[in-house]
Amino acid sequence: MSEVTIKHLATMLDIPADKLLAQLAEAGMHFKGPDQAVSSTEKMKLLGFLRRAHGKAEGGGEAITAPSHVTLSRRKVSEIKVS
Repeated sequence: MSEVTIKHLATMLDIPADKLLAQLAEAGMHFKGPDQAVSSTEKMKLLGFLRRAHGKAEGGGEAITAPSHVTLSRRKVSEIKVS
């Protein structure tokens, strides 16, 4: 699955082929039509471009300002009856 056509990739991503062509053009990769092949490196370039354009950090899916740990506190104290 290293090379697929733009049309096939658009159907896998469930977006119109014209929108995918526009996104590829914004990322700096110009294709003439939806029947041209897209390599895996070009797909990774597009993914990196879209992540940067939408504000996500490169490499990880977490935000940069994510807390390092979470502190939980108990809201209610109750006794359990043993019979």
